[in-house]
Amino acid sequence: MILAMLWSTQGGRFGSIFEAINKMPAQFIAPPIATVLLWGVFWRRGTRQAGVLTLALGFGAGLVVFVFDLGLDALGGKQWVTEGLNMPFMMQAWWFFCILSVFYFVVSLLTPAPAPEQVEGITWEHPLQVIFHGKLTGIGDPRVLAGMLLVAMVILYTLLG
Repeated sequence: MILAMLWSTQGGRFGSIFEAINKMPAQFIAPPIATVLLWGVFWRRGTRQAGVLTLALGFGAGLVVFVFDLGLDALGGKQWVTEGLNMPFMMQAWWFFCILSVFYFVVSLLTPAPAPEQVEGITWEHPLQVIFHGKLTGIGDPRVLAGMLLVAMVILYTLLG
């Protein structure tokens, strides 16, 4: 509760409520989690050590970037990444994901590969496996629902965009 009270005094440091709500997750929560989940599912060579180290590095480095980009008076009142690199926080998340992906791959290649039985049923053989495995089971099949959602989004984007 004390942390929430202290954090609430920082609202004026953001350009909008959207930025305030999204900047923290975009800078140090989402990129490491997305990196580990994405490559953990798509790359059978990924290792446990790479996942743990990527999360630790991602959370730690992201927190440092977030603090330096908060515009604290103690740090000169400047957003060092957003203003210094002229990079919006959503692009920072993308580039942080890319850097963490390289780190994940390097650590995975430097550590022993997991045994095939350890990754069986956890990782996909290829990216399209989720679409083409087995036959459709009806309207409740997640692939059918995802397709309907995609069609609805295209229609709405076409009509309203």
